Amino acid sequence: MENSIRKLKRGFLQAFVLTFAMLALRAGADEPRPCVLLTNRNVVFGEATVLGDTVSIQQGESKLRLPRTRVATWAPSLDQLYARLRQDRIPGDLNRVHADIRWCLRYGLVRQAGEDALLANRIDPRDPVTQQLLRMVAHEFRKKQQAPGKDTSAVRSVSYESIGGFELPSQ
Repeated sequence: MENSIRKLKRGFLQAFVLTFAMLALRAGADEPRPCVLLTNRNVVFGEATVLGDTVSIQQGESKLRLPRTRVATWAPSLDQLYARLRQDRIPGDLNRVHADIRWCLRYGLVRQAGEDALLANRIDPRDPVTQQLLRMVAHEFRKKQQAPGKDTSAVRSVSYESIGGFELPSQ
C-alpha cells in the first residue's frame, strides 16, 4: 500500500515538474514549413496540390506524387498538422494519446508531447507506459534546454533520480 502511494505521489511530482518545464520553455518554434501527413502517420515536408486521384508534393526542386488514398491531410506547419491529429482523437483514448506523444517526440514537438503526457497522466496516472513517456518527454525537455544557441534563461534544471522520480532543482 505504501509503495503504491509513493508511486502515485511520484507520478504527481513528475506531472508537476513537466508542467513547470513546459511553461518555462519558450516556444522558439522554427520557421513553419508546409507538410503532408501520410496515412501511416509519417510526414513529408512540402506543398501539397491535389491532382485528381493523386497528391503532388513540391519539395524544393523536386516533386513527389502519391495516391490520394495514402495522404491523410496537410497543413502549412507541423504545429497545425498536429492540431488536426488531435481533433480526430476520441476523448479518453489512452492508446491514441500514447501514439500522439511518440509522434510529437519523433517530429520535435516537445511542448505538445508534454501536454499530451500530462493528459495521459490524468487519464491513468498508474499506467507504466504513461510513466515511461513522461520520462521520455522530460528527457527531451532537458535536451532542448541544453541545445546550443537556444535562450534557456527562463528554464530551470530538472534532474532524474535513479529511483525513478523527479526532483525540483534547488534555488
